[in-house]
Amino acid sequence: MTELGREESTKKDDRPASGLVAEIVRILRKRKGYTQDQLGDLIGWTGSAISAVETRAQPVSDDMLVALEPAIGEGLGTVRRIM
Repeated sequence: MTELGREESTKKDDRPASGLVAEIVRILRKRKGYTQDQLGDLIGWTGSAISAVETRAQPVSDDMLVALEPAIGEGLGTVRRIM
């Protein structure tokens, strides 16, 4: 439990910003037509790591955001702006 009496989730990142990031990554990945494994291979991560971000099991790292920008950012700086 936290100081405020809420139970902490150990399986899911429940911060609102993480949900937004997860949704943006999922949408942009799908727009490019990549599977999680394909995107992972393209940016040097695993498909499981992409899945963990999209399902909010793990928060996205700054390093992954940097790698995602050229792969799915569509030249708009969308992913970079999340940082």
